Amino acid sequence: MSKRFDPHAYREPRPAATLIRMLEPVGRFALRNGLRVRAVDLPAADRARLVAAVHPGTAAFLAPLHPEFLTDWLIDKEIAARVSPLMAHWASYEIVNGHPLSQRFWLANNLIANVPGGEGREYSIRWALAGHGVLLHPEGTATWHGHFVGEVLPGAVSMALETARRARAAGDARPVFVVPLVWALIFKRRATAGLERESSHLERA
Repeated sequence: MSKRFDPHAYREPRPAATLIRMLEPVGRFALRNGLRVRAVDLPAADRARLVAAVHPGTAAFLAPLHPEFLTDWLIDKEIAARVSPLMAHWASYEIVNGHPLSQRFWLANNLIANVPGGEGREYSIRWALAGHGVLLHPEGTATWHGHFVGEVLPGAVSMALETARRARAAGDARPVFVVPLVWALIFKRRATAGLERESSHLERA
């Protein structure tokens, strides 16, 4: 007799590297053709800083400072694809555990469900020590103000501190980083009318 599916139960991710790499062009297609993000410009100097922070000799927790919407997550996935494709990503358990089939898909994509009382923190520390990096999305105070960075929430910092403590206790002197991740959308043409429609929709809601 099969166990009844419980959307509130935590299940550990089971990252499938082949699936993750196969989905990279799908995410790029969705960004370009569905969400109209024509390009993700990651300057060489910024990429070098990310690579220096996220590699097998470090443990890193990335903290994006933006709201949690589809565009944001796809851009974060594109950045991860260029720096550390097997990076783990935190996500709402309502999304990860929405259905047994979709749960299998998201766990294979290395998404960590934020199930209250789950083991996501322990998995994150282990995965960071494996050198792949962990992205907590969103891990910054979300605002709608351009060119303003909100405060980093305590999750990434507390995990980094615990990771550093465990590494030192095991005689591992690797650096542990908290990496704020900030990017901006640049409109290639005047977007006033569309932004006003979106603002009106939000105000009515």
